[in-house]
Amino acid sequence: MVKRVCSGLTQHTVIPHPTIANETVTIPPRFTPFQDPFFIVETICICWFSFELVVRFFCAPSKILFCKDVMNIIDLFAIIPYFVTIGTELAKDKGTQPSVSLALIRVIRLVRVFRIFKLSRHSKGLQILGQTLKASLRELALLIFFLFIGVILFSSAAYFAEVDRPDTLFTSIPEAFWWAVVSMTTVGYGDMYPETVGGKLVGSMCAIAGVLTISLPVPVIVSNFSYFYHRGMECEDTTQYHHVNTSLWEKDGESEDGDGEDGGGGDAEDWPGELWRIWRRCTSPTTATCAIL
Repeated sequence: MVKRVCSGLTQHTVIPHPTIANETVTIPPRFTPFQDPFFIVETICICWFSFELVVRFFCAPSKILFCKDVMNIIDLFAIIPYFVTIGTELAKDKGTQPSVSLALIRVIRLVRVFRIFKLSRHSKGLQILGQTLKASLRELALLIFFLFIGVILFSSAAYFAEVDRPDTLFTSIPEAFWWAVVSMTTVGYGDMYPETVGGKLVGSMCAIAGVLTISLPVPVIVSNFSYFYHRGMECEDTTQYHHVNTSLWEKDGESEDGDGEDGGGGDAEDWPGELWRIWRRCTSPTTATCAIL
């Protein structure tokens, strides 16, 4: 006999034990995501992001370029799993088995983290960092290639140096990949370490080779960052123009008529002091712009 017991606002199901007499098992109510306050907040955010995405799509002058934008694709993949999750939860409530794997949905929903890159529109530092990484793709690929070769060599050497120990942690070459990566990047977690003399020699050479390998392409990446940083700062300096009041270009009421007659606008010495300084700055051979910094 199944009984439902209400305690406060919570409803529990009481089921008699099938084998033991006079003993019941209390089953807590099944918790659904619709009762989670964070789910409600997420629903509000998803509705707003969906509305924003639709409006930006219809307002975009080129729909093809809008669909090819990486950030718009990330927004779309961040929104879709939410609606799939709602569909699976509703299917559970109806007693049917969902056809979509929830684990796959959770993995896809991690795409929402990449929305943080949208801050690059408002951050000059993130833009410079993105330009630096884009210009240093060849150096980064070379670094990964060198690390890959080092990991293969030193993990194999460490495995053959430690394979004779009965309680060794280096049970295979793929198991030693983690140790090689940690050693070459000079992190050294300490969860795996060689214990034989040969293994320690291999570990020493692995650490030294890692320092040399990582330090080779770093100056090129730093040089690219410095180049884009200084170029960005120069662009900011040249765009900081101060508004020049039009009253500086006007003379007294008595002199305006005289200037209009001769068409010359008067001598430079008769100009106002601020206007004369601007004219001298613009005509200077060492000044490229008329910006008043």
